Amino acid sequence: MMTQQPATGVNQPLMEKYKEFFFKTEVPYGLALLRILLPLVIFCDLLPRWFHARELFSLDGAPVPLWSNYGLFNWQPLFSAEITVALMTALMCLLLSLSIGWCSRFSALAVFVLYAYFGMTDSVSTITKYVVIARMSFYY
Repeated sequence: MMTQQPATGVNQPLMEKYKEFFFKTEVPYGLALLRILLPLVIFCDLLPRWFHARELFSLDGAPVPLWSNYGLFNWQPLFSAEITVALMTALMCLLLSLSIGWCSRFSALAVFVLYAYFGMTDSVSTITKYVVIARMSFYY
């Protein structure tokens, strides 16, 4: 004779189901892989723009800020060529340090600020569907 076993989770109290869903111990390989690969993908996307940072993002070139498309006040500063190249180089280095996990909290915060700044400074070539997806993944 076969004995019937109840399905898992059927007779559990609601709090037990809640604890199992939210606090179950899982292997964090997926999150670690995302933390390693996402900065590398953004790095590869920004690498061609890094060589042209002076023309795309600084006052020496022809930046197209997001707010100028809508006729808004210039609420974000545009820097000179030297500062822009230094900030872009810092962004590239921070992306690599975030990928290897060195000072990852500081790197993630600085990448978020600099990436958003450069994205809004050159809205014609930088803001695409790909960039929006990459920015949203920083929140998670």
